[in-house]
Amino acid sequence: MNLETIRKYLFPPSESAAESKMEEQSFNIDKLKSFIKEIFSRRVQNDRVTAQQQFAYKCADFLNNKIIQNGSDGLIRWDYSGKHVCVATVNEYSLKCKMSRTGEVKTKLTVTFVEQSSLAENGNEQRIALLLNNIGSEAPASDWTKLLQNWTKFTNSFRKQGFSNLKLIFCAQNGERVKIQCESVKNTIIVFLNTNQYEEILFRVDEINKRTLGRLIITLCGNEGVRQTTEQAGLRRLLQAFITKIEGEEMKQFNDVKLSLYGQDNLSFHIQAGKSLNPKQIVGYADSKGEFLINERESDYCIIS
Repeated sequence: MNLETIRKYLFPPSESAAESKMEEQSFNIDKLKSFIKEIFSRRVQNDRVTAQQQFAYKCADFLNNKIIQNGSDGLIRWDYSGKHVCVATVNEYSLKCKMSRTGEVKTKLTVTFVEQSSLAENGNEQRIALLLNNIGSEAPASDWTKLLQNWTKFTNSFRKQGFSNLKLIFCAQNGERVKIQCESVKNTIIVFLNTNQYEEILFRVDEINKRTLGRLIITLCGNEGVRQTTEQAGLRRLLQAFITKIEGEEMKQFNDVKLSLYGQDNLSFHIQAGKSLNPKQIVGYADSKGEFLINERESDYCIIS
């Protein structure tokens, strides 16, 4: 083993370094799948074709079909060795497979919506459904089907205008991601399966405070006094109750937390400040007497106060 080989083994290139030395060529489905296979073959646990790898292949086929249907051109870019990252782009769609520092492969399909309309408008909802149905499992109870149904139910309960200028991320249980991004982004919403395998919708914000929560009330429920759905009225009560509860509290307490609010009729609402993988859990709910209470948790299971 020569000195250069030893150096590469002991000091593999960082993710940023790998991406800085990229080659490219016009889209070719066989070439793209060979890169996908190569990257996944280098995983830490390389015992089988994973759900993420199958997802990557389906996304590759989806991009290839776009080229065939529309006569479009595409592009494939990969790192100097073809072993750490590859990116395929066709029009507004982009597929990225990337080896992480932990030896796992992160796979993401991104689509940019250039229209200014809400992602909850019928045309965009149909486009999102078509995308997820094309790349998901055919099983009626697949992750993508459950996530799509939960997203549709949620958007039908609140103001359609509240879902404009979004970054919308669907996450399956094995880490596969579909990111739908408007040209202008003000809010990020993540639709995923939580640790109990229940569908959950999470709003991500920079900080949880009175102003942030007030904006969410207007965005999703409208101004006070307007006609509301049951869900809008329930969410308004929950958010206003939490705002009242934290009045005068130090805002730094709500910078790295996940806030979960629970109301009547199975209403739940989740907001996270920051991008921590293990944020403090704050739960707000009304007890049997109607009093609004807050509990802090170190995890999803253990209540400490």
